[in-house]
Amino acid sequence: MTFPITDFMSDDYAPPYRAALRPTDFEFFDGSDVGGDFAGYWGWRVRGLARDGSPCDYVIANAYCFDPFEDDPGTEHPHFGLRRMESMIVSGEPPVFAERLQHPFTRELEGEGAVDDWVWEIQSRDAEGRDHGRQSRWAGDDLESMVGRAEWGIVAYSTHEVSLRSLWTRGDLRRWFTSALAGTQVSVEFADVTRMPAFESRFVSTGAFLRDILPDGAVPYRPILMSTEFDRQEWMAQRVSFARDGGDALHSIDEIEPIVWTNMSGSEVLSCWATKVLLWSELVADAEIDRHPQVAGTAVQAPQVSDMSPAARDADDATSVGEWLAIHVIGTDAAIVVPTAYTLLEAKVDNDGATVTFSAHESGRRTVRNRRRARFEAEWGEWLDEHVTLTDEQIDVGIARAEAIFRDALAKEEK
Repeated sequence: MTFPITDFMSDDYAPPYRAALRPTDFEFFDGSDVGGDFAGYWGWRVRGLARDGSPCDYVIANAYCFDPFEDDPGTEHPHFGLRRMESMIVSGEPPVFAERLQHPFTRELEGEGAVDDWVWEIQSRDAEGRDHGRQSRWAGDDLESMVGRAEWGIVAYSTHEVSLRSLWTRGDLRRWFTSALAGTQVSVEFADVTRMPAFESRFVSTGAFLRDILPDGAVPYRPILMSTEFDRQEWMAQRVSFARDGGDALHSIDEIEPIVWTNMSGSEVLSCWATKVLLWSELVADAEIDRHPQVAGTAVQAPQVSDMSPAARDADDATSVGEWLAIHVIGTDAAIVVPTAYTLLEAKVDNDGATVTFSAHESGRRTVRNRRRARFEAEWGEWLDEHVTLTDEQIDVGIARAEAIFRDALAKEEK
């Protein structure tokens, strides 16, 4: 018996821009008949392209529910683990797992998700692979290309996102940051914040209120208190409302989204701007922290690392990350302190590696934002594609559509 994947997808599913694979291309398999790493799994597989344009086999599989119609309470489908699927690239016969995929919206490494989400991710990767030969007009390593980019101010840019809950160990954490910071001179160190109680005088006067760090060196306080005694999920998800400019009518809604921006010259930090952070110097002096001995990025490791044996380094790599994590950008006094289970971390590299921005987001809100952005890019893909020249008719239709969306948003605001 086979089960078409479309039977387990949303009726309003929308594929990514330029998707060539179709849901009907996915073939059902029963792990009991396939063997290899599939033993005990069932799901769907499809032949497509990896991001680099090479052919590969993708799989969407479920390891928890051997029978597609075994009860799985708490999911949207009464008889199917819609939100407990995994996805991976496989190779060989019998097939073995070569790479587990990162969830496209929660950004969890080796995460679980709905069938729709994994179909979207596989279609997106395949479309990127098919476009691998479509080189941007700004690409190229020859002298003419580099001069052309310099004349127009075109610089290298990249962004990396991960759910911190999927970086289980110190080794996972360090390797992800080192990869994200490749091509830069920025380095970070970490510490598990084990105790920083609120309302004790030494913390209220120094490190319990979040701070801003301004380029001129000023470090004003934020009216947001941080403590390891707080509920981690509630603290990260809170929205703080306060009056601006001393008025009673004008209010601002603040979310807990720490940001650290650095501008580098070589390995030297020329300037730093940060918001909703704690000061690293005060954390080290006043809080109870377990400082990780190994650094991520390009900086020289902490002095004690040179004295660590290979076995000690391996043991440190395998140590679990704490519930509250401090991320310190070396060369600044800024420390992003967040609960690892409820935080999505983004690293943006700009200006050919000279500018790096770290930002932390509450996982639930960021996942919703990622879904909305994916939907926007799918709907407006032709407008965002530098290789597409829009016709006058397409432009007129697009403008009318954008105006309708804007009017609808205004109408909702007025209600």
